[in-house]
Order: sequence, then structure tokens, then C-alpha cells
Amino acid sequence: MNDFHKDKVIQWLVRWAEKQEAARAMLLNRSRANPNDENWDALFRTIALFRKVSSEVAGQLGFASSDDLHRRVIEYLKKVQNKELFV
Repeated sequence: MNDFHKDKVIQWLVRWAEKQEAARAMLLNRSRANPNDENWDALFRTIALFRKVSSEVAGQLGFASSDDLHRRVIEYLKKVQNKELFV
């Protein structure tokens, strides 16, 4: 990948991140509100946001995103959340 293409991807990421500022602020505020259910909600929303960003970045760079890995991480975290699995 040439430097021009890398610069364009970085510019796109910066613009996208600026648009997501309200969503990040909401996630941060929610994660401080309640140490139990609201933190889990914030974690899963953060993961969803990360998945969206990583999928778009992967697409821009010509890579495939891993749906299987995402599914396994979510399954694992739900087990931890439901106290089926202790870490």
C-alpha cells in the first residue's frame, strides 16, 4: 500500500471518529453510572462500535473481518456476565 492510500485511510478514520464522538461520550458516561448491568451494556456497545470500525478499516485495507472471532468473544463475555464462567 502506498503512502497516499495510507494517508487517505487515516483521513477517513479521523473523519469517522469525529462523527462518533457523541456515541463514545455516551458509552463513557454510561460505564461510570452503575458498576453492574450498565457496565455490561457499555462493554457490548463498545464492542459493537469497535466491530463496525474494524470492519470498515479492514474493508478499506482489503482485509476480511472475522465474524467467527466476534461471535466467540461475545459468547465468552455473555458466559462471564451470567456467571457461567469465572475469569
